[in-house]
Amino acid sequence: MAFIEDFVEFFETDEFAVEATFAGETVNGIFEESFIEVHGVEGLHPVFTCVQADVSGATHGDAVTIGSVTYHVHGIQKDGTGLVALVLEDQS
Repeated sequence: MAFIEDFVEFFETDEFAVEATFAGETVNGIFEESFIEVHGVEGLHPVFTCVQADVSGATHGDAVTIGSVTYHVHGIQKDGTGLVALVLEDQS
């Protein structure tokens, strides 16, 4: 019998998770926006980690709205456990 992880507790919005809109659906996940500097250029690196099945159709360029900010998917990093980190690009 295969083990199936239940990620619901990891993505409760009364803890660390936030709601995002992807393809017209609400998806819960962890949003991080860390500072980066590459060759003297400073910026932010937004990443939204969620259940892979919730965004299974995600492709580069898709829109993800978190709060009032719309991002486009710049990278899709599946971790092999059923989670995915969507590397985002701010479109504002």
